Amino acid sequence: MPVPTATDTPCSVELSWIPLGAGARVVRFSGRAFEAICAAIGRRPRCDLYHAALQIRTAEGTYVLEMTPVPDDDGVHRGVVAGGAVGSRWLGRVRVFRYEVRCWRDGVIPDLDAAVGGAVRLSDDPAVARRVLAAVRDVPAPVWGRDDLGAGEMWNSNSVTAWTLSRAGIDLAAVHPPVGGRAPGWDAGLVVADRAPSNESAPPAYLPAAAQRRWIEMARPTDEVAAPFDPACVTDLPPPIARWLCHAIEPGTPLRRGVHVTMHGEIKIGSWRPFTARQLVASDGYLWAADAGRFPVRVQGFDRYSDGTGQMSWRLLGGVPIVTAHGADIDRSAAGRLASELLGLTPAGALAPGVVWHPIDDRQAIATVTIDGRDHHVTVSVDDDGAVQTISLPRWADADGRGFRLHTFGVICDGERTFGGYRLPHRIRAGWWLGTPEWAEGEFFRATIDDARFC
Repeated sequence: MPVPTATDTPCSVELSWIPLGAGARVVRFSGRAFEAICAAIGRRPRCDLYHAALQIRTAEGTYVLEMTPVPDDDGVHRGVVAGGAVGSRWLGRVRVFRYEVRCWRDGVIPDLDAAVGGAVRLSDDPAVARRVLAAVRDVPAPVWGRDDLGAGEMWNSNSVTAWTLSRAGIDLAAVHPPVGGRAPGWDAGLVVADRAPSNESAPPAYLPAAAQRRWIEMARPTDEVAAPFDPACVTDLPPPIARWLCHAIEPGTPLRRGVHVTMHGEIKIGSWRPFTARQLVASDGYLWAADAGRFPVRVQGFDRYSDGTGQMSWRLLGGVPIVTAHGADIDRSAAGRLASELLGLTPAGALAPGVVWHPIDDRQAIATVTIDGRDHHVTVSVDDDGAVQTISLPRWADADGRGFRLHTFGVICDGERTFGGYRLPHRIRAGWWLGTPEWAEGEFFRATIDDARFC
């Protein structure tokens, strides 16, 4: 079991075991009554009950993970990421019978001083801390106090903590409450977390079953052997494109046209709202899954293009449909997006058989990208060092609410990061009417690419 240590590093994941009801006589009394009943039914000695308190320390600040009653409707300032009913879904219609899950920056854990044995440091790896913060946004929100998920015991705050740590890849086999104690709900979190694949290619939990199946199909590795990149293969391309590819792809890197990207940023849904997202891009399609906003205005869903068709499906709080779109216009618009992302997110896509390049000048060239029989004309702008500056194309959309037609869609790239031998834009901004005064209104997407794995 990890040894308790002082919090002397900037990044850490720390777990504390707080006696149930510390500082709250009613909770302590009801907890003892509950344990007496459970012990009698199980014909075992009574145990001390504990609440698992979690702190995630990062360079940006310390986050605390909590499940609490809902005090008011202003959950944004408390870092609320999920919420559910207490006792029954019917009762959950009333706020007093609802709970919220907070991942609260600079929040306070009541009675932390009462923790037995001090904080247990589970990790001091910044990447692990980020995974924990990412995992908590997908935490299930079943009815509190019941076993709606069939895990063998009720779901509560301990379940949330165990689920989050397990889904973040932290080994909890040796993590237990203090001797003579137990944490009701902890095992429920582990059971539910183990049901989903733990590998990074697993689909986001909030996707509907059909979208999860598509994700799994797209993420499946191929048996195709990728040829290594040879700078000599770009000599016949327009100069800015040759300069870009020699800058973006290290010699000998396998030329893969599939990528799994994780990102975060903000998206304009009425107003700018934070999001985290994962995306799969392949030569014949993409699936972008995102979790945007914060409770109570939290939206989850996906955009996709596969098998020649496009789809948009977004739900409020995981249940209420707010956007459901498909049909010929969506198919054409989504294919245009794929054409731009084949170049922007998979540099090897610039060398694909279905891409034909046309020179403009020393900084720009146009790619004719054929997607399911339709040509899309994508302009790529490159600086003197070979870094992509902008990507744009006429894309089919109802961008201004006056019906579907072609609009200029553009992406602005800023900075670079290297992933597996490829240099990708680090930060991107996307929207309609790039290069016009309407860009300020048309911009709707700002993202930072956190990771990219090519396949």
